[in-house]
Order: sequence, then C-alpha cells, then structure tokens
Amino acid sequence: MTSNHQPLSLLSVPPATLLDLDASQELRALNENEDFKPDPSFRWKAQSEGKLRVKDMETKHLFFSLRMIWNHSAPDRERVPPYRPWQLSSAASDYWKTALKELHFELMSRTNLEPYFKRVLVHIAACTAGDSREWPTDPTSPKEHE
Repeated sequence: MTSNHQPLSLLSVPPATLLDLDASQELRALNENEDFKPDPSFRWKAQSEGKLRVKDMETKHLFFSLRMIWNHSAPDRERVPPYRPWQLSSAASDYWKTALKELHFELMSRTNLEPYFKRVLVHIAACTAGDSREWPTDPTSPKEHE
C-alpha cells in the first residue's frame, strides 16, 4: 500500500520491517510503573501533520498510531488486521519505545474510545500479560478499520 502523503524519515513504503522492540515487555513495564509521567517534550512524527504533541492528537489518530507500532513489533499471530507494512527505521528504536508508551498512556486516559478500539486494547493487554492470542476474525468489524 502506498500513501498519498510524503513520508517522514521514520516511515516509508514497504517492504516492512519488524521493529527491534518488544511491545509486550514495554507495555508491561509501563503498567507496572505507577510513577510513569508522560514526557511533555515528546512529539509524534505524524505522516502529514508533522510533529504533534500526544495530548493534542485525536483519539482515532492515537489509536491507529499505537496499532501500527504494535503490528510492527508483535508476532504475526498477535497482529491486529489490517497489517499495513511500512519500512520503519530500526535506527530510531528509542523513539518507537517512547512513542509506544506515550501513545498508550494518553490513549488509556481518553473517555471517547470506540468499541473497536476497546476490543483491540483488550487484545493487546492480553498479549502483554502473556496470553498470546490470535486476533479473531470478525465479519462485523467496521469497514473503516479493515
């Protein structure tokens, strides 16, 4: 799949690369750290909007950004379709680790999560807790998420 936007240096078109990131381990550590404080200087490098403060991102954008990182770091069976492969810069592994935590932390504070978002977050939480599972095929899933 190609994009209509000019990619930033962290994103480019396929072939995909798995990130050098254990998303389950990173999220488990985040959940165990009650003292975690978001980094106000962190900026998400959005494809078309440039650098964004995580707090200023729409919930939908937060969710799909988190899902992208998850899908590029999770084992095949734990990915949440659709998996759109991007070539992600492995040289930026610290950025991806920070982004995963910042996006997840902010997303969990939102009260306007769609039912689909909640299902995916439950799936990610189960995988993070060590319950490796395949994403269930759901023919009722909204088209915009496929």
